Amino acid sequence: MQSPSEHAKAVDMHILASAVQHLLNDDRAAIIHHQHAQIHGGFGGGIGGTAVYRFSGTAQVGDAVREWSLIGKLLLRGDDTPTSTHYWRREAEAYHAGLLNDLDGGLRAPRCFGMTEAHDAVWIWLEEIGDDVGQWPLARYGLTARHLGQFNGAYLTGSPLPDDAWLSQQWIRHNMIGTEQSLRLLTDMPDNPLIAQVLPGDGVARVLRLWDEHQHFLDALDKLPQTLCHHDAFRRNLFAQGDTTVAVDWGFVGIGAVAEDLAAMVWVTLFFMEVSSADIHEFDRISYDSYLTGLRDAGWQGDERLVRLGYTIAVPMRRFVTLWHDLPKFLDAGRHHALEAMMQHPIDDIIAHFVKLDHFTAQLTNEARELYATLF
Repeated sequence: MQSPSEHAKAVDMHILASAVQHLLNDDRAAIIHHQHAQIHGGFGGGIGGTAVYRFSGTAQVGDAVREWSLIGKLLLRGDDTPTSTHYWRREAEAYHAGLLNDLDGGLRAPRCFGMTEAHDAVWIWLEEIGDDVGQWPLARYGLTARHLGQFNGAYLTGSPLPDDAWLSQQWIRHNMIGTEQSLRLLTDMPDNPLIAQVLPGDGVARVLRLWDEHQHFLDALDKLPQTLCHHDAFRRNLFAQGDTTVAVDWGFVGIGAVAEDLAAMVWVTLFFMEVSSADIHEFDRISYDSYLTGLRDAGWQGDERLVRLGYTIAVPMRRFVTLWHDLPKFLDAGRHHALEAMMQHPIDDIIAHFVKLDHFTAQLTNEARELYATLF
C-alpha cells in the first residue's frame, strides 16, 4: 500500500486540473504550476488512514493568470464495516450522496470539487476554509451551537432522516469499547500518586459509579429523538465565516440523539482547552441555550427535558471516550509529553483543567440521574 506522501506525489494532473476548473468555475483553466504540503486539523489530522494536503498554484484562465488553492483529503482503506464508527469511506459516501450539499440553517460543509478513486484510497477535493474570527469569544460558540441546533432540528421536523448503510450508528456506545480497560488502571494502581492529582477527592469513586450506570444512560440516548449528527463538531473542526459555520471532517456522520452534537462541541472543545477553565459554566450555559434556540428555529416544539437529558448524558459519556484514549497518558509521567504535544499546554495546566472538567461533568451527571428518573 502506498504511503500518503506517495499518493500525493502521484496525483494525476488531469484530475487535479478538473478540480481546479470546478474551483475557479471555468473549464478553460489550465494549471501553470502547483505544489502541495500536508496539513493537520482536528484530532491528529483525521481518522484511521486519513491525510490532508493543501494543493496550491497558478492557472491560466483566458488572458489572466489566477492563483488557486484547495484541499485534497486522502482516505486510505481501513475499517470496511459501513456502520463502524471509523468506516474509511464514509465522508466520501456522504459527499457522493449529496448529503452535505445543502445543510439546513447556518451550518455548512466545505464544497466538494470532485472525488478520485485510487487503489485502496479515495481523494476528496474540497474548498479550502479559513476562519474569520481566530480566537472565538463565547458568543461565537453560541452562534455555532445555534447552527448545530438548526441542523439537528431539521431532521426532527420534516426532513427525512437518511438511512444509508454507511452512516454511523450509536457512535458514543461504539467508541467506549476500550474504556473499561483504561478504568482498571484506577483500581489496579491504587498507589499511583497521579491518580489523586487527576481525580482528587471522591473523583475515582464517582467515575466508577458512573461506569456502573453507563449502559442505562446509553440506552436512554437510543430512546431520545434521533437526528443526523456530525459527531465531531468541536472547535478544531469548526470555522467561522460571517454568519455561517463551516464544519469539516464528516467521517463520523451518522444517526444520534438530540444534543449529541452539542455535547461533542462542548466536551471536546473544553478537553482541548480551547475555552479556559474560568469560562466553563458560562460556555456551557450559552451553548445549551443557543442550541435549544436553534432547535426552535427549525420548528421543533418538543419537550425541552428530552434535549437536556440528551446533553447531560452525552457529555459524561463523551468523557468516557476520552478516558479510554487518554487516561493511561495522564497516569504515566513518561507519556505526559504526548499530552503536552496534543493539548499545546504544560502538563500541570492540563491536569488542573482536567480536574475542573471532572467537577463540571459530575454536576451534569447528577442532573442526568434526576431527569432519567423523571422521564424513564
